[in-house]
Formats: sequence, structure tokens, C-alpha cells
Amino acid sequence: MRTAAPGPKGKYGVHARTVLETWAKRCDDFIFFTDSPMSPDIPHIYWKELSSRDHSWEKIRRIFRHVVDGIEEEYDWYLRADDDAYVIVENLREFLSKYSSKEPHYFGYRWNFFVPHGYADGGVYILSRPAVEIFNRVMKSPVCPEHHRAEEDQEMGRCLAAAGIHPEDTRDENGSDR
Repeated sequence: MRTAAPGPKGKYGVHARTVLETWAKRCDDFIFFTDSPMSPDIPHIYWKELSSRDHSWEKIRRIFRHVVDGIEEEYDWYLRADDDAYVIVENLREFLSKYSSKEPHYFGYRWNFFVPHGYADGGVYILSRPAVEIFNRVMKSPVCPEHHRAEEDQEMGRCLAAAGIHPEDTRDENGSDR
């Protein structure tokens, strides 16, 4: 599982260290994508020109383009998490073990507005490798505009929906959200 964590400017020192010292070390790999310079001992890619929340959609497009173009196919799942999120990686692995990573999957807390089949909340969502590859193909179409927007989670939902990928139900056997 590869994890990417974009986040708000100015909080990286505290948030990045906290994430790295807690749940990130239980991922197979982890990288921050940042609009603020970071310490060289923190795994990150710095994109200075995207230094506001208004560019979050472009950041996500670049992140997933990097995942396909810049990384060999060694990861089955890609977790996108804000730098203030906390993930219980063991529970996530158990949840994902019930699904084939060879099929396109899109998981996260599902909102059912703005996008016909809903979209996964931008705080944390998970894509299988095929879903990331499909996203990269559909992102080049007019259905996935290149404009700069803050609502990257809604745009991700629209683009994946155009390719027939919708957020899946992640509730547990009691109907509770995970």
C-alpha cells in the first residue's frame, strides 16, 4: 500500500512528523506531496507553484499521474490521506483483503450529493491500481477538466464516475461507517 498525503501550508512540521511517527510507518511506502519546503528526512515531493487550497484538484491530478508514471507497479492499493488524518492501517488491510486489487475499486466515506453516485470524502480515500490507471486515462478527457478547484474530492468522484467507477459501500456489518 502506497500512501500520499497532501495538506495545508504551514502545518507540515508538526503534522508530517506525527503521521510518520504513528500510522505511516505501518504502510509499505509513504510520501507527502507538499506546497511547503520540508525537512530532507521526510519523504516528499515539493510543488511550490501549487501553494493554496484552490489548487487541490491539480495537486491530486499530479499525485496520481506521478503514481502511474513515476512508480513501478509494486503497489496494489493507493491511500490518499490528509496530513491531519489518522488511519488504523491494520484495519484497513483487513478490509481491503476482501477485495481484489486487480479490479478497479474506490473506497472512502461516501457523500451522496453533487455527484450522481456520490463521491468519497477527500480526507481519506483508497484506490486500487486499476482505478488509478483508469483515472489517469479519463483525466485527459473533457469530462475531467484541468481547472484549479478546491473540491478535489468531488472532481475525483466525477472523473471516476465517467469511467464507471463509483465509491463502494464501506460500512461494517452493523451499518456503521468505518
